[in-house]
Amino acid sequence: YVSVIAWRHRQSSSATHLGLLTVASTIWSFAAAFEVSGTTLQLKMFWTNVTYIGISSAPLLYFLLALSYSPDKKYLTLKNILLLAVFPLMTFIVVLSNPMHNWYYTEVNINAINNIAIYGHGFWFWLHTAYSYVLLLSGLLLFSKSLFHFPPYYKSQIVILIGGALFPFIGNIMYVFNLNPIPGMEWTPIAFTISGFLFMVGIIKYRLVDIIPVARRKLVQTMKEGLLVLDSDNRIVDLNPAMESIFELRAKEILGKPAKDVFQNWPDFLRGIHGEVIKDTFGFDNLHYELLITELLNVKNDPNGRMILLRD
Repeated sequence: YVSVIAWRHRQSSSATHLGLLTVASTIWSFAAAFEVSGTTLQLKMFWTNVTYIGISSAPLLYFLLALSYSPDKKYLTLKNILLLAVFPLMTFIVVLSNPMHNWYYTEVNINAINNIAIYGHGFWFWLHTAYSYVLLLSGLLLFSKSLFHFPPYYKSQIVILIGGALFPFIGNIMYVFNLNPIPGMEWTPIAFTISGFLFMVGIIKYRLVDIIPVARRKLVQTMKEGLLVLDSDNRIVDLNPAMESIFELRAKEILGKPAKDVFQNWPDFLRGIHGEVIKDTFGFDNLHYELLITELLNVKNDPNGRMILLRD
């Protein structure tokens, strides 16, 4: 579901990276399930190799997703992406050729009781783990920095993207460092179930692939028109500096409050934003404004809020 919705919005780099990340984690999860159920060493090794399509690419895709949301998006160039992809590609090749050198796995033993394969790890495994953790931590840092740059509506998106990585990250740490109630059990694919649920909530409720915070910040902050965003309960979730100036309000003092309380001294404006009209005019302080209302819809086309634009 997440991959399909992201593909429909592939013109956005964020949606593209989210979709590819979901595909990578899905391959990882399904291949891991087949590996666990494999009854021979040959079957287990085959499916282990397949998991590395996702394992080698997922950390990089998460970092690219974080970069696409950050003010540092200018570094998201094809040249940089290809450079970052060199080591994951080398890792995949090393895994496939492991019987020739044992750089990645030094040994594989199958537990006769639960059929779980326990792998001995070679030096390239630890190089890959270090590289992947650097990418994941860098992605989490970029998302965390973004929390200080965007208003609450967009922060919800970022919190979901942080949570979507934390659960698999914790599961992987349990496996890699043997903090494991079941020796050899890889918890990362199981944690991807939680990530998928979080991403689905983000798409349905917070329009995760529809709204790009960086683009919004550059455009909306410089608009001469006043912009106000209300949620489905008519609470204020965003407004730009022009709207603050028109009503002499401060965003940090009114975000999350009901519009009827904030704008109670401007009854004409309130009637306009709470009515069915999509275009109207009103005036105060000897100025006249054109009021434009756009209904915001979620991916199911259900009402999800309203965007109000004021032009003098």
